This record gives sequence, structure tokens and C-alpha cells, in this order.
Amino acid sequence: MGSWLTCRCGALLHTNLFCATGISVLVSEEFLDAPRDGKELEDFVTEMIVGSPKMLHCKSCERIVVLQFQNGEAQIRSYVPEDTA
Repeated sequence: MGSWLTCRCGALLHTNLFCATGISVLVSEEFLDAPRDGKELEDFVTEMIVGSPKMLHCKSCERIVVLQFQNGEAQIRSYVPEDTA
């Protein structure tokens, strides 16, 4: 996957977590409550980051874009704030 995603408005959204882009990682309570089975904290956090959906905010149109991988395929959903729809 590249480092950029095109929003529906045409703006480019950076998808690299390590470039201070303000991306949020969405983690389920089930994942956080699950036992770590002896995993080091660093391994647990890496697994959480890789396996969880990412939330991006388009500063151009205010959409929230959720990026998730399922079976190796990127699933992209976007949400428009109600006050601008």
C-alpha cells in the first residue's frame, strides 16, 4: 500500500502512521481486554497497530476516512459530518 489515499473530495491523505499525520488507530475493547499471553508490550502494541482500522481526517472536506485491511484487501469507508452534508 502506498503512503497516500485520495479522499472523495480529491485531497490527498497521508496514511503513514510514523510521519506525525494525526492518524488515529481504532482499537476494540475486546482486543485491549484480551490476555497478552506473555507478549512484550512492544509486540502487543505492534499487533494492535497493524491489525486495527486507521481513522484519517480530511482537512479539506472534514470527512472521516476509515481504512481497514481484511483478507489483504483495503476496505475504505468515509463519513461526512452531518452539519456539512
